[in-house]
Amino acid sequence: MDRRSCGGELCMRKEGLEATVMEAGLPPAEGPLVRRYSISAAAAASASASSPPSQLPLASKVQRLADNVQLARQDYLELRQEASELQEYSNTKLNRVTRYLGVLADKKPKLDQVALEGEARIAPLVCENRKLFTELLTSKE
Repeated sequence: MDRRSCGGELCMRKEGLEATVMEAGLPPAEGPLVRRYSISAAAAASASASSPPSQLPLASKVQRLADNVQLARQDYLELRQEASELQEYSNTKLNRVTRYLGVLADKKPKLDQVALEGEARIAPLVCENRKLFTELLTSKE
């Protein structure tokens, strides 16, 4: 750091930095502004040699978009696989229910027949019971 008097004002200089305090009465020097990066000169040279600085943000955006597309593809494939598995599961359940309904449909005529036979056996007994009840009531009078 260099300390010296700049026209009555104190100027502080460090290598690589421009003067922060200008001499009194003088306009600032017109010169090209250079952006300073916090990376090493070798890394900056290799980065600028491989692609121009204006291409770097575009390249990173393209890479980010490519990554997003890849993630979207993976999500799509996972969702498609899950949908396929759910479809297979639903078809299996539907087939099972259909078979069960078929079994019930096969048993229905048998059950109807058994019910009719039972009713045919019980009907005479019910009639007999009514007759006996009415006889009992009439005999008590």
